[in-house]
Parts: sequence; structure tokens; C-alpha cells
Amino acid sequence: MRHCGNPRLRFCRFGPLFVLLSFFCLVPRPATGQDLAFGLGTWDLAQAAPGAFVDISATFGIGKRLEFGVAAIPRITPSPLEELYLESHLGVSLLGDRLGEVGLPGIYVNAILDFGGALKIEGIGSAFPATAFLWFGRLTPFALGNPYYG
Repeated sequence: MRHCGNPRLRFCRFGPLFVLLSFFCLVPRPATGQDLAFGLGTWDLAQAAPGAFVDISATFGIGKRLEFGVAAIPRITPSPLEELYLESHLGVSLLGDRLGEVGLPGIYVNAILDFGGALKIEGIGSAFPATAFLWFGRLTPFALGNPYYG
């Protein structure tokens, strides 16, 4: 793994791991009892440099139909951590409540509409990394599961 040359950005090698571990420290009860989801997957954006990106995310339920998500999205090939996106979004369930009344399940199949922003940091290893901010909207037309079912 390439070492970050800028002393202010030396955290970049451990940033995604730190973010993920900090979520575990913030949860006061067992993770299975929370309205909380973790994600790990691939990611793509037309404006991003060529290569593979990994999406490390967490989503928190903040209401019956609302959720808030954060993600760290580093490029892992061809030059690891040379480009990083820090993303947050607010999502709304379109087909029904994510949560039902106490003890009752919410809707199991849903569609989610997200609005958010992403901070792009490019050239992390250089003395003067470039930054840009992007706004986005995203539709997930088919989402399975909810906090009741897991």
C-alpha cells in the first residue's frame, strides 16, 4: 500500500477502517437491536478516474420512512487511495414505512430515493490534494428487508 506523503493526510490509509470501527463504538446496545445497517460493495461514477472503488458505508434509520447514510469510497486500483469520496445522504422509503408499529413489521419490499453530497479528494499522496463537491440523487427501485426482518 502506498504511503501518504502529506503529513496532514497520513490517516488516509486507516481512515475507512477507523470510520467503520467508530460506528461500533457509538452503538450503545448490540448492533442487532439497532436500526443500523453496514454495507461493503463496489461503486462507480462517470466523473471518477478509471479503476475499482470500494464503498464502505453505514445507514441509520431516523424515522419510519427516513434514513441517513455515510460512506467512505476509496479507489483501490490502479493506485490505491489516490482518489477518495466521502459521501452522506438522506433517503426516503417510497412504497411504505420501513418500520411498523411496536412489535409489527414494516414493509419488506420497498423503493428508496436518496439525496446527498460527496466530497471528492484527489491526489491524496501529493502536497496539494484537489477537492470538489458533488450533489446527487439516487433511486433504488427494489430494496429487500427492513429492521424487523434483518
